[in-house]
Amino acid sequence: MKIYGSIGEYYKAFGHSPPRVDYFDVRQFQQYYEEDKPGVTTFDSEPFRVEFYGIGLLNEGTAKTYLGKSFRANICFYSPYQILSWNGVDNNWKGYYVLFDQDYLSRCSFGSTFLTDFPFLRLDNVHPIFVSEDQIRSLSPFFENIYNEFNSENADKFALIEGNLRLLLLQIRRITTSITIVDTDVRVRAETNIVAQYSALIEAHLAQPELAKEFASPVFYADRLNIHPNHLNAVVKRVTNKTAKQLIHDALMVAAKSLLSQSQKSIKEISFQLGFEHVAHFNNLFKKNTSLTPSQYRQITK
Repeated sequence: MKIYGSIGEYYKAFGHSPPRVDYFDVRQFQQYYEEDKPGVTTFDSEPFRVEFYGIGLLNEGTAKTYLGKSFRANICFYSPYQILSWNGVDNNWKGYYVLFDQDYLSRCSFGSTFLTDFPFLRLDNVHPIFVSEDQIRSLSPFFENIYNEFNSENADKFALIEGNLRLLLLQIRRITTSITIVDTDVRVRAETNIVAQYSALIEAHLAQPELAKEFASPVFYADRLNIHPNHLNAVVKRVTNKTAKQLIHDALMVAAKSLLSQSQKSIKEISFQLGFEHVAHFNNLFKKNTSLTPSQYRQITK
């Protein structure tokens, strides 16, 4: 199954024009047909996964199936490693969609507690939902504000985008009791839940002021999930195409980027907070994953 590691890679595969920035994008659904795919009347795709988040609000339009099953929904979500597939999507969709990745979240004030605060985007919870017309009207202004700001030349536009996105997420959190679950294969659901629990444990452990040295080892988490480390790694590999160790490193990079861009802590303090015994080890891992040193990253994001 294809995994799209970035918004740009996803857009290229589906014939969209490239995003203006690597880590964030917002568009109107009708742009897909009017600009990216003129003349297209329906849209179909094979199952795939992505490594970013997305929220789409459908004001008008129809879609026949989602993951091969009939569904009725007007808000859809993307969450990293979720299985996605669209079939019979007509070209009458109107509304907005917002895409953002972990790099964007590392720049946000709510990024470090994102999945704790907004559990409807957790891998084991994410499903299309149906909301009332009144709820659509209450959500639409946030999408419009995000869209207008993103396409403006305002120097502070990402500050306003962050504010509107957080308000949008809070509003959606209020209404997620109306979630309509789209059933998936039992094995896929079970493995998805393991990866979601694994990711949640990593995030919870990162949020602790003093991290245990076991943080660096998937064995630490496999023990808490009551499964063998080899089974954990095999499941993570099937769902994400990454190793269990790589998911730990991904979470470390998100936390490190957030601390580097949003705190005044020294690089030494940050490395110790993230469980590294030696600053050099932190520097090496950060550069291996980002092609930048922590100091270079801090300079370009301040």
